[in-house]
Amino acid sequence: MAKYSHSRLESYEQCPLKFKFRYIDGLEEGEGIEGFLGQRVHETIHYLYTKAIEGQILTLKQVLVYYEELWKKEYNKKIRIVKKHFSSEYYFNQGLEMIKNYYEKNYPFKENILGMEQRVYVDLNRDGCYLLVGVIDKLLYNKEDEVYEVHDYKTSSWLPDQEELDNDRQLALYSLAVKELYPKSKKIVLKWHFLKHGKTMTSIRTDKQLEDLKEKIVALIDKIKTEKQWPAKKSQLCGWCGFNEICPEYRRLL
Repeated sequence: MAKYSHSRLESYEQCPLKFKFRYIDGLEEGEGIEGFLGQRVHETIHYLYTKAIEGQILTLKQVLVYYEELWKKEYNKKIRIVKKHFSSEYYFNQGLEMIKNYYEKNYPFKENILGMEQRVYVDLNRDGCYLLVGVIDKLLYNKEDEVYEVHDYKTSSWLPDQEELDNDRQLALYSLAVKELYPKSKKIVLKWHFLKHGKTMTSIRTDKQLEDLKEKIVALIDKIKTEKQWPAKKSQLCGWCGFNEICPEYRRLL
């Protein structure tokens, strides 16, 4: 039985051929510098909170040293940099600034954390045929307000407006998962940390919105299951695709 995720669904929506290369043919796409940066920042924040839960509040210097060592350990020349006028050092320094700003805004990290990088599952039809999997960056419970908070860290340059967030699928799926984990939950707040902008934005879903979302995702999965053509789909993301060298449509589409 295939398991789906937001990223898997998004991959099909962006380009069915890319989806085929990755999830059906099992081809390795490789890693781009933006994804590499995001992973290292996520790992650093995770480390910071892991230590805080253990009772050790790291200094900013300790956190930045951890990030730097992690970057040096994991970086390799195979990582794609599409924007050739930017160096790997440029992206490394972006990460430093994002971590520094997050640390200063959230110190001393005293939160009632229920999970970090928590893997969650949602069985949409409760029959095992439409199983979604995801990873919540940080899940916490605000006892005073009786609110569960789903936190997600974003390192991209993209800063959405409120309407876009109110229609975001990824954290809405996590909201469904939290409802299953905590059936008595009264309120779930979705929070995005746009680290490059130093801005936190929130959204809430109603039960009706979540039921509508389930129906849309089931329909999308059914479409993927019956796909036969796997057409390439032109977009601004083609230049960042790790499969464009083997894509038969890439030159013609551009």
